[in-house]
Amino acid sequence: MINNCERKASILVVDDDPELRHVLTTLLKDNGYSCDEACDGPAAIGMIRKNRYDVIFMDLLMPGLSGCDTISEIHSISPGTPVAVISIVSDEAAMKELFDAGAAVYIRKPFKIEEVIRTAENLISKNRGAP
Repeated sequence: MINNCERKASILVVDDDPELRHVLTTLLKDNGYSCDEACDGPAAIGMIRKNRYDVIFMDLLMPGLSGCDTISEIHSISPGTPVAVISIVSDEAAMKELFDAGAAVYIRKPFKIEEVIRTAENLISKNRGAP
């Protein structure tokens, strides 16, 4: 559960798999977060232009705009918003490109529910300047 938050944290979940997007969104909402969903990078960028998010969870491999390009664009619009990538991709070159683009955290699929919740809590706490 969320600890010591002044307001409900807002999370954007970005994945081209509607079932996984729904599972993540439901999981996060069940733990007290406000969530929006986007099906790809361009949709996410449109939402980020209109809304403020405390954390973004996104897949790396989606049609259209690449995950790394999406992260770069996210940071140009909302530089302080941490992006946690959830993906099956794990080769060294892709990981370097991912972190060079500005990803805060990488979670490998298949993921554990506790890992996603802990990551959300840690990134929100860090982003809000909590000890």
